[in-house]
Amino acid sequence: TKADIFEVFPFNNMVILVNIDGASLKSIYNKNSNYLYVDFAQGISSINNLKDSEIYQLAIIDYVFESTHSSYDAFDKLNNDQYIETNIIMRDILIQYLDELY
Repeated sequence: TKADIFEVFPFNNMVILVNIDGASLKSIYNKNSNYLYVDFAQGISSINNLKDSEIYQLAIIDYVFESTHSSYDAFDKLNNDQYIETNIIMRDILIQYLDELY
């Protein structure tokens, strides 16, 4: 139910889209693989297959982005045109996804 989703996602975490190069993304993933999810549906079979100089788009909630912005050199070096604040709440994405399943 929607009440269950609100229990799991009680905060209004907004999604931020970050454009980041493959080398930086690999570094972040290798340091935090237990906390990250990578969608390999785009023809990439593993994190090691990312091309270092290619730009990838990473979706991250604002809380994690803001709290780790200075922790990761990759995020700290970003300028405003390298990330997009979507103003979309993570919980709303899940609710919409589940609504479309049923």
